[in-house]
Formats: sequence, structure tokens, C-alpha cells
Amino acid sequence: MEEFGLNPLKGLARLFTSASPLQAADDEGKLLRPIEILLVEDHPADVRMMQEALFLAEIRHNLAVVTDGEEALRYLNRQDPYVNTTRP
Repeated sequence: MEEFGLNPLKGLARLFTSASPLQAADDEGKLLRPIEILLVEDHPADVRMMQEALFLAEIRHNLAVVTDGEEALRYLNRQDPYVNTTRP
């Protein structure tokens, strides 16, 4: 599909980002500010796959990665060492 100028990841990304009323977009649908994403994943290859998918979909993002549910709860509750983190 890429040879025809169609990137299915871009279309999927636009679907998800357009569903969020909190994200302001320009006339072309590009986000004006990055999306805050928290990925809970303990396998490095899966983290890399997500990073590549976000890059290919041209989604402006800040990706935080934690390895388990307990660490995710510390992140979300802004407990040490995540005291100054942003909300995903």
C-alpha cells in the first residue's frame, strides 16, 4: 500500500487521535501537541515495535515505558521516582 502513498498506520492513528477531544489539531489533522502515552511492557522487542509504529504513523508523542503493573501504578500516582511526570 505504501507505493500508492497510503500508510494504514497513519489512518489508524488519525482515527484514534481524532476521537480525543482534548487534543487540538491543525487543518490537516496533525496534533499541535504530543500525546502522553504510558506503555506497560516488559519485553524490549515489543517496546521497540510500539516506538516504530508511533514513528511510522507520524504521531507526535511522549512515550513513557514501565515494566509492570506496580510500576505503572507508581507512575500514575506520581510516586517516587515519578513525582514530576505528566499524566498519560
